[in-house]
Amino acid sequence: MLALLLATMLSQTGADLPRRGIPESLARERVAAIGTLRYDLAFTIPGDLNDPVQGRAVVRFALRAPHRVVLDFAQPRDHIRSVRIGAAEASFTFADGHLTIPAEATRSGENEIAIEFVAGNEPLNRDREFLYTLFVPARAHLAFPCFDQPDLKARYTLTLDVPADWKAVSNAATAASEARDDRMRVRFSETEPISTYLFAFVAGRFSVEAARRNDRELRMFHRETDAAKVARNRDAVFDLHATALTWLEGYTGIPYPFGKFDIVAIPSFQFSGMEHPGAILYNAASVLL
Repeated sequence: MLALLLATMLSQTGADLPRRGIPESLARERVAAIGTLRYDLAFTIPGDLNDPVQGRAVVRFALRAPHRVVLDFAQPRDHIRSVRIGAAEASFTFADGHLTIPAEATRSGENEIAIEFVAGNEPLNRDREFLYTLFVPARAHLAFPCFDQPDLKARYTLTLDVPADWKAVSNAATAASEARDDRMRVRFSETEPISTYLFAFVAGRFSVEAARRNDRELRMFHRETDAAKVARNRDAVFDLHATALTWLEGYTGIPYPFGKFDIVAIPSFQFSGMEHPGAILYNAASVLL
């Protein structure tokens, strides 16, 4: 009993720091402690590939009692610019890809941690003219600090600052956009609760096709320059997705819960597709035949 009590105390103070990766013990600890999770994320995406992507994450959650908070962020220590709780700088430790806030810095009920950081490039798939995320199966923590486990679902609000001639798309609909000089700032509505690996955004020089099927607007983002190829595939792509949605709603008895529905055709995408709610990414060669 004494050994168990000591282990619990060490875990609460953050002395027992988690090892690299996301061990099951840490995942279970977080599920038991954390509720009502929300991320408010902002990324500034430069036009120059040599410039880093700057980010800000405001993580809001409820705790049943004061408890250490371990966020996953598999980047060097200098990628963390600041960590604040309220108006004050927060004390934290950083080791083996984990940013740990001690229990004494938290409280019962609502908590908020704001982190300024440099995003990791690995899951951002940056090109000179576009960028797309791919966080499956557990790569979100390479890009931004988060709880990167599928059973800690969260609501996401995203803001992207991109070159003015880029378009941006994410899981939720665009709530507002503002052009300023040679930049565009796009803010998206809050998502339904989703796992980190299903959160996604794309930005770049894309063309957009739109159609209406079954009283739902569908959009397809693409970079295809052959207008004839787009024209001969466009209606089939929209028809097939509308048919699939109708069939799935009938089969499950659940109306499509994610509001808008966008398709993004990515050149040389790693897989045939990835089913992010509201923003499905496809290999362009598999869609535009």
